[in-house]
Amino acid sequence: MSQYAFSVRNDGVINSLTMDALTVDGEVVRVPLSKEMIGIERSEIEGQAPRIIAEPALLQDVAMLHRRRLPRESAYVTIWLRNTSTHIPTGDTTTSTLATWQVRDPLAPRPSGIPGGTDAR
Repeated sequence: MSQYAFSVRNDGVINSLTMDALTVDGEVVRVPLSKEMIGIERSEIEGQAPRIIAEPALLQDVAMLHRRRLPRESAYVTIWLRNTSTHIPTGDTTTSTLATWQVRDPLAPRPSGIPGGTDAR
């Protein structure tokens, strides 16, 4: 179900998508996936993950929304969509990067320009 932040396969593995960003200040931060913070819920990212993986330029829209909604926070330079797999029997975790995007014009990002991407209007 899309309202949960992870999925559990029958093999005892919990998968959880996250998004991290490198800021203009050189700090790696967790992207706050919530309607209140940047206007995108985690479930929306999970639903669009295959599309983001195929077209990482869609992450440009995340940078734009972040800059628009949280202008006092450091702008994003690079954004990563990641998956963390936790193996229930052992507790071991593995994190893999699914998509990476270098933000165009981090201090004044514009929409991705991909049909279906965020509109700046």
